[in-house]
Amino acid sequence: MNHDRATEQLRTTVEALCSPGFLPRNPGTAGGAAARDHLRDQLEALGLTPVGEDGFGQPINDIGGTNLLG
Repeated sequence: MNHDRATEQLRTTVEALCSPGFLPRNPGTAGGAAARDHLRDQLEALGLTPVGEDGFGQPINDIGGTNLLG
């Protein structure tokens, strides 16, 4: 992937995550779930291998959240 394409892809992802549909992004909120799903889709599209306990997901039990690992 060339630098310009990677920069544009990153910009698109950041702009999407800043949009109202992803707010709030706190653990347990609809926005948090939407952001997690969006990023999971991005990881899958890049062809990364999931390495979490649940595919890409790695639960954070203390706060009820999920990290994504690939």
